[in-house]
Amino acid sequence: MTKFAALLLSMLATIVAFVVSFAFHVNAESQLQQMNEMRLKSVLLADELRQSSNDLTRLVRTYVVTGDQTFKAQFNAVREIRDGLRPRPADYGPSFWDFYVVSGESNRRGPAIPLLEVMRRAGFTEAELGKLAEAKDNSDALTKLEYEAMALIEQQSPPTPELRERAISMLHDEAFHLAKVRIMRPIVEFDRMVNERTRAAVESARQLTLRMRIIQIGLGLLSLYLLWRVHRELHVILGCTVSELQRTISQLGSGDFVSRIEVPVKHSNSVLAWLRDTQVRLARMELLQFRAIVTSSDDAIISKTTAGIITSWNSGAERLFGFSEAEALGQSMTKLIIPADRVEEEPRNLARITAGERVEHYETVRRRKDGLLIDVSVTISPICDDSGRVIGASTIARDITRTKEAEAQIQRLAFYDPLTELPNRRLLQERLGHALQSMRRRGETCAVLFIDLDNFKSLNDTRGHDVGDLLLQEVARRLRKCVRGEDTVARFGGDEFVVLLLDSSASGVETASHAEIVGAKILAALAQPYELNGGAHFCTPSIGVSIPTAADSTSDELLKQADLAMYQAKASGRNTIRFFDPRMQLVVDQSASVDRELRVALTEHQFEVHVQPQVDALGRVRGGEVLLRWRKPGGVLVQPADFIPHAEESGLIVSIGRWVLTRACEQLAAWQAHPRLREVSLAVNVSAKQLREPEFVDMVLETLDETGADPRRLILELTESTMATHVESIIDKMNRLKMHGLRFSLDDFGTGYSSLSYLKRMPLDELKIDRDFVKDMLVDPNDAAIARMVSALASSLGIESIAEGVESPEQQIALAGMGCHAYQGFLFGRPMPIPLFEAHVLESPPDDCADCQAATAGMQAGA
Repeated sequence: MTKFAALLLSMLATIVAFVVSFAFHVNAESQLQQMNEMRLKSVLLADELRQSSNDLTRLVRTYVVTGDQTFKAQFNAVREIRDGLRPRPADYGPSFWDFYVVSGESNRRGPAIPLLEVMRRAGFTEAELGKLAEAKDNSDALTKLEYEAMALIEQQSPPTPELRERAISMLHDEAFHLAKVRIMRPIVEFDRMVNERTRAAVESARQLTLRMRIIQIGLGLLSLYLLWRVHRELHVILGCTVSELQRTISQLGSGDFVSRIEVPVKHSNSVLAWLRDTQVRLARMELLQFRAIVTSSDDAIISKTTAGIITSWNSGAERLFGFSEAEALGQSMTKLIIPADRVEEEPRNLARITAGERVEHYETVRRRKDGLLIDVSVTISPICDDSGRVIGASTIARDITRTKEAEAQIQRLAFYDPLTELPNRRLLQERLGHALQSMRRRGETCAVLFIDLDNFKSLNDTRGHDVGDLLLQEVARRLRKCVRGEDTVARFGGDEFVVLLLDSSASGVETASHAEIVGAKILAALAQPYELNGGAHFCTPSIGVSIPTAADSTSDELLKQADLAMYQAKASGRNTIRFFDPRMQLVVDQSASVDRELRVALTEHQFEVHVQPQVDALGRVRGGEVLLRWRKPGGVLVQPADFIPHAEESGLIVSIGRWVLTRACEQLAAWQAHPRLREVSLAVNVSAKQLREPEFVDMVLETLDETGADPRRLILELTESTMATHVESIIDKMNRLKMHGLRFSLDDFGTGYSSLSYLKRMPLDELKIDRDFVKDMLVDPNDAAIARMVSALASSLGIESIAEGVESPEQQIALAGMGCHAYQGFLFGRPMPIPLFEAHVLESPPDDCADCQAATAGMQAGA
């Protein structure tokens, strides 16, 4: 038996002895407690017997003196409880027994057991029970005497004094007291016997407890000594502490065969030494396995320094990149296999490796020896020395070119139609879902155009499916050309196509208008003849349009609605567009009708130019604003507000604006021969779409050149909304025109998008105070403050200010007080045709010029 085993057995024997001694100790404590409980029980039962006798005596004496039947009833109750004829109180204490009877406490009852039986069950010896029985018999004898005394006073009712005196004497004479003594003497003897017996047992148990405690202390000290010896012997066997051994085993379990296990010489035969030898053997096996894996691996496994110089190159690397080991060793990774557009990857990855990080499954492109680029997945791990310092990196590269190609093919098959290469229904649903989410988050909207080719089935039936496929491919090509890059053209199935139009506008009307324009382009594009296998074919589409009208619209709902609208288009004769929402269809129809009428009005000269006078502080006409009117056949005059928005949406505003500019320039040229009218300027409104036209500057200069108008008399009025976008381009165009003498006015200032930083860069000649501020300036301090601010801003910029909508002298006086000295409004004249405007100019206060007066007289004579 080894020394360690002997110590363990000794330790085990000590523990067993300790347990046995502890059991004896517990038993002794239990005996001690039992003896004390018996002593207490003997005192209580003896006291109960003594107390019941005293209670009976007290009750009988009271009854004899008072004659009260209550005390006799209490007397009988106490006797019956003691004799087991009535249930005992469950919580008997050192109180008088009659207290339970009188107070009703007897309701808390226990079993009906004679007091002598209770004493016998308490476990007393026969001698001790004999003493108690003797005391009980003597008490019963005294009870008979007490009953005789009660019977004496009950002979007559009420009893005579002599009878009562005799009864009282019976309860107080010497015989009565001797009977009491005969009761108490055996009780005292019982107490003595119980005390002697329990005192001896208690002392014996106390001595046993003390001996067991001494034994336990000794065994405890012996256990501590043996535990210390076991710990020392275990340390010698293990060669280290248990925690150190646990760390070493965890190290080996994790596959760390590099970190050296240090073993002191004195522990050369320990468990730690065995673990060290095991580590060495496992490290050798791992190295052999690693070399076999590296050599046979299909992946390229490359080692390199922290500078990126190759130090090892396996056969997998030779096969993947085409360079032999001799060609690769000592070369830079960057120069050898990394393409020029990827050279920044190597220093970034090496920096991460030097910091102790690991680069996992990094997908990139590498170059083979023959120049071919291949997709690879790269994992790079740091190589550390014994101190943990990073000295290089290990790279594993895997060719994923085929995987990438397969993924791309799977992606295309999953989301694109193989015939037309358009997105399929699945991708369309995904993009439509994203568009609806964007609508809910950013207030944008979209439109869905459901397109079905008319009579496609007859083409398939007559010329075959191959020709039908050619038609579908050509339709797909034409549809792509009709939409923007951010829109989606998808093949829904068969001869059905869907176009998803994205619109950043939150207005359903604008989206519907845009959808109608795109739909018209599609109708025109698809109506062109198709060359299919040498034969011409004509095919028209039917288009249904749906636009989300609620935030909770779903893609399925929109597609169903567009499909229904498409069937409405077919029912309407095919080759047409229908909107799902009848109200939206009505808006589109009305817009289309207005657009057609505007085109007719432009070609048939239904537009008229009116001019509203602009005057200076003295009431002299300095110029006028050109305003467009549309006089329909029948003489109906349409105001600009009723048709200009439609012209803006349809793009006709560019053509209309050019027509207005031409008329204004022609009028300026006609006035140049008149000494008074040649000083008058005309202001022409220019829309944002006109300004954004690349040829806008050239168009204006060509118009001036063709008409011969003086550029200095032409004012171009811009609105603040014009400056919302493309500000730099607009300022550049303004400067180019300014160089030719044109002037600029900023209309509606203070109502839109003006930025002071742009305002000071614009080559403006005047600021217009908007009519909304002039209208209530006499009653609204805010409007008055804005009007004053615009006038002061114009003065600070060195340009003029002019107020629109002046309708009363009080407004003119107030504006003059603010520094504004040019006005336009009904106070000075309504918009009027050119002849009336000319007359109005000539009627205004003339300059001190004789030639002007003569010309005016001549014009009046001619009229």
